[in-house]
Amino acid sequence: MPSLTPSSSGQPSSEPSLTPSLSALPSSMPSLTPSSSGQPSSEPSVTPSESAQPSSMPSLVPSESSQPSSMPSLVPSESSQPSSMPSLVPSESSQPSSMPSGAPSASGAPSASGQPSGAPSGAPSASGAPSSTRDKLLKSLLLTVSSEDALNNKGSPQGKAFLWVTTSPLQPGEDDAQIIQRYVLAAFYYATSGDSWTNGNGWLESSDECTWDYVVCNGSGVVTELKPYENNLVGSIPSEVGSLDSIEELWLYDNQLTGGIPTELGQLDNL
Repeated sequence: MPSLTPSSSGQPSSEPSLTPSLSALPSSMPSLTPSSSGQPSSEPSVTPSESAQPSSMPSLVPSESSQPSSMPSLVPSESSQPSSMPSLVPSESSQPSSMPSGAPSASGAPSASGQPSGAPSGAPSASGAPSSTRDKLLKSLLLTVSSEDALNNKGSPQGKAFLWVTTSPLQPGEDDAQIIQRYVLAAFYYATSGDSWTNGNGWLESSDECTWDYVVCNGSGVVTELKPYENNLVGSIPSEVGSLDSIEELWLYDNQLTGGIPTELGQLDNL
């Protein structure tokens, strides 16, 4: 039977006691009050343990021990050491976690990957090649009056004139004659330092080339006269002028032109 008073015997009792035992030996029965012994209990306790040794059973309250628990915690750890178990709340540590996270990373650092993206880029190409089917058609058309090397050279009068023509709303296949005419006049402008001309109203503007200074056209809009004399032209006459096959007058005197007269001009029957 259980005893209502503490036993004075030096032997442990086989019955549970309602008061703490005064014996130095541990009881084999569970106690309803905390043990004053320095030895850990083998049974779970409903109150926090004051022992410095870690418990092997899970606790419903946070442990005050400085040793890490081997069981998962439902509250964030205040320890500065990383936990080996996954946490259900976000970590406040500045150290990276070794466990996967379902939340996006807060890092603002860009990716350092040097691998090219498989997605197409919307940025224009830095290549000097034509960027559209229309430009390719324009180039094919202008190859009838200029060499490919000249057209590909962006620093040449022909290369500059080609790039200017690509900004025109005229469509190859529909306005071929006017495209060539405007291209030839632009090449003439660049080859003779048009930016330094005394007068050059209208040149390289979107307006009709027949309204440009020194340009005269017939009723069909075809150039028949080109008269930029005494106008500080500096450079040489480009061979492309020979493609203005309806031209009748070409006045270029009192300028600073160098080089010979292109042989193509000798083929103009109306000049």
